[in-house]
Amino acid sequence: LTAALNKLIQRIESFVTREREFTRNVSHELRTPLTVINIACDLMLGEPELNPKAKSSVTRIKRASTNMANLVETFLLISREMENELNIESISVGDIIKSETELINVIIEDKPIEIKLDLDTELLVHANEKVLSGLIGNLLRNAATYTDKGHISIKTLQDRIEVADTGIGMTQDEIKQIFDAHFRGKHQKRVGHGIGMTIVKKFSDRFDWNIEVESSPGIGTQVSVIFHK
Repeated sequence: LTAALNKLIQRIESFVTREREFTRNVSHELRTPLTVINIACDLMLGEPELNPKAKSSVTRIKRASTNMANLVETFLLISREMENELNIESISVGDIIKSETELINVIIEDKPIEIKLDLDTELLVHANEKVLSGLIGNLLRNAATYTDKGHISIKTLQDRIEVADTGIGMTQDEIKQIFDAHFRGKHQKRVGHGIGMTIVKKFSDRFDWNIEVESSPGIGTQVSVIFHK
């Protein structure tokens, strides 16, 4: 029995190692073509003679490649996290929010959405900067994906952040499943991979942060991440 258990443990460890190496290698390989796509899109969008229909198509391509680039960076981060190579330091949550807010403008540029920031409360968190960026970035991208009009607000409090939107909202049954990989409820046609909240949960678990979700169909969603100082 001991020999069988040891063999099983070795197989699991070997599988985890192969999975981590595959994730890291593929993510590195995807970086170059995604960078080329983004640069090409920027050059095309800079052409004054580009007609509106073509410009709209190129904008969608750029949006998709930007989302994929963010996903690749997250996979690389998860791979490093599995290898315990994270640097921990005191991070200004407000600074991360400002940076990530600028990045989602590509997603919402053709939507009547206002970004509201309430960062009056200074919030410092002992964590890894890229993990915190990945967590907040995925929260914002998720809100932008499921909001067609209105606003997305981000607020810092003494021990948490609150990301609220006026999007399509969720039922209580959908809320119970939002951390499941590839779950998008009844909205499968929405752009996205359905793993944003799964990543948020993974990063939160890594640092023992709590997540609270409140939502109502047709009204919107609020996600709170509570940090333990």
